[in-house]
Amino acid sequence: CLGPLIGFAASPDPQAQLRGVQALRGLSTDAELRVQIVQRGALEPLLALTKSTDVEVQMEVLACLCNLSLCGCIGDQPKKFMDALDVETLISFLCSADTTYRLFAAVTLGNVAADETLQDEIVEGGALAPLVTVGNAADLETQRCIAYALCNLSVDEARRPTIVDEGGLPPIISLAC
Repeated sequence: CLGPLIGFAASPDPQAQLRGVQALRGLSTDAELRVQIVQRGALEPLLALTKSTDVEVQMEVLACLCNLSLCGCIGDQPKKFMDALDVETLISFLCSADTTYRLFAAVTLGNVAADETLQDEIVEGGALAPLVTVGNAADLETQRCIAYALCNLSVDEARRPTIVDEGGLPPIISLAC
């Protein structure tokens, strides 16, 4: 049943997209199905729909991608995510009032930042200050993901003073408490 659902998500018909993504989001709560959804090629149409002008489709897509991230698909393919979602888009999601948008951005930035070759793109794209700001005010799960991103970005010793100067130490330390 995954093939037709992925086909709906890739469809030009907005209603088919919504129904396909809603079904994939529901199925993506199952650990075994997550892997199958990624293996069957769902990331391509889902990532394309992150820029949908239909807010309902976009929210369902981000919730689905958050679920799928639990199987490691972002960490396994960080460049694919950065190609589909520029840093500016991720920052706008991170600064959103909606918890799903914030969590998706935090999860994605944390996993992408694990790839040292993509860290400069994140920092130069202006993500550091929003990560710190949101990390001091977001829900606990988003704070954890932001701390993960900041930890990954601090792998570069030369970047550590900037992270501290931006106020990035408290979000990281708060996880130890």
